[in-house]
Parts: sequence; structure tokens; C-alpha cells
Amino acid sequence: MEELPWMGLGLSTNLGPRDRPDPWRLHDARPDLFDFVEYSAPLSLEAARASAARMEVLLARRDDLPAIFHPVHLNLWGPELEPAADLAALRDHLRAVGSPWVGNDVGWWHRRGVPFPGHLYVAPPFDTRGVEQCAAHAAHVQAAIDVPLLLENPAVLHRDGGMHVLDFLAALHARTGCGILLDLGHLLAWQLVHGLPPTAGLDGFPLEGVVEIHVAGG
Repeated sequence: MEELPWMGLGLSTNLGPRDRPDPWRLHDARPDLFDFVEYSAPLSLEAARASAARMEVLLARRDDLPAIFHPVHLNLWGPELEPAADLAALRDHLRAVGSPWVGNDVGWWHRRGVPFPGHLYVAPPFDTRGVEQCAAHAAHVQAAIDVPLLLENPAVLHRDGGMHVLDFLAALHARTGCGILLDLGHLLAWQLVHGLPPTAGLDGFPLEGVVEIHVAGG
């Protein structure tokens, strides 16, 4: 995996007009509090500008508050690979923002451009078949963009397949060479639902492959 910049501590946002806190107002008041903003928005920059109220602020302020793009509705599993036009839009979006990488939950987010409601997605089967299917999606996306793709452990309450979510993610990392985005909220939900201690599955997990960690949220 190529060497990536140290980004520090980030604050996430959906760029909504009423999202609290406002990252840029908070950064103006306390510039030492955090180092970058991670935002969720559509793959297309044009769609993001049309639907995300604070997208223009993000673009105008990216020199003093760097941004990392965490898209919505990027399929990393499912019956069909992402269309070339959508991946070209993602590539242009990443270039415009200067995002050093892009990460997303490994799952099936939309069917032929129609998203599942409520930002919901379907997690892959946690078995060797699922690893191979997700690896094909990851390779397809990575080949179309200029920055590294990170694979995030999805929020899963129902398991299809016998692997622990961390074993699945480790196998997918080994298969693709993609970096890992480790979501601790998603991991804790998995452990609680399956009656496991919070650290179950971490022994032998390739922590050296973790590029980013989500430490708050659902």
C-alpha cells in the first residue's frame, strides 16, 4: 500500500444546512480542535453541489480545512459493477476536493442508480464467495480512480455466512491490497448482536492495514 498523508483527527458531516456542529464555524473558533472534515455526498460533484447545502463552503475552504470524501451509494458488492460514467464522476469529484483517499462501507447500496431508502444497504455474505465478489467490485472501483480505496466494515445485524466481520475484512484486505477503514461503532454493534466481547476478532487482524478509524456515530 502506498504511503499516505497523516490527516489527524477529523469531524464528519453530511453537509446539511442544519447539521450541528458546523465544521467551519467550529474550526474558526477552535482551529486546534480538529484537522479535517469527512463528508458524505453523492458520487457526482454536480449532484453534491445541488443537494448538499455546505458543499460550496467545503470547496472554498479546503485549503485551510482539508476534506476526505466518504460517498453514499457506492456499490462495493451486489449483482452489477458500478457504471463507468458513475466512476468517472467519482474520480472528478475526488480530484476537485483533493481527497487523499476514499472509503465506503462494503455493501450493496443501489440497484441501477436507484438507492435503497434511508441510506440503507445490504451487506455481503461473509464467506469466501463474498470475499471474491467484493474483491471484484473493489478492483473495478480502484482501477477507475486516482486515490486509494479504503474498505469499511459494514453495519451488520444479520449475518449471512460463517465468518466474523473482522475475518471477512482481513480476507478482503489480503485479496485486494486495499487499505482498511475500521468503524468501531459498526464493530461494537456486531459484537453485541452476536454476544461477543468488544475485542473479539482483533487477534491476528491486520491493524497495519488500517488507514482510518471511525470512533463515533451509529
